[in-house]
Amino acid sequence: MHNRTDPAWVEKCVDASLQKAGLDYIDLYLIHDPTGGPDVRAAMWEGCCRAKDSGKVRSIGVRCVTFPGRTAFRVRDGR
Repeated sequence: MHNRTDPAWVEKCVDASLQKAGLDYIDLYLIHDPTGGPDVRAAMWEGCCRAKDSGKVRSIGVRCVTFPGRTAFRVRDGR
């Protein structure tokens, strides 16, 4: 995803991955070692949440985040 700040970019990346793999959905979409500050991480996470909400992704996650950096990845809408 290259740390874009627009959640729509994540959705575009998901669509490209689905088309390239010939799949209807992705089991797990993972952000690995996100950089770029809290606003970038929050935007990337929002894009992942949107992809999950649309049914294109079943599960989302993040890996290699420092303890202070994890606040950008909060559960939203009570989920």
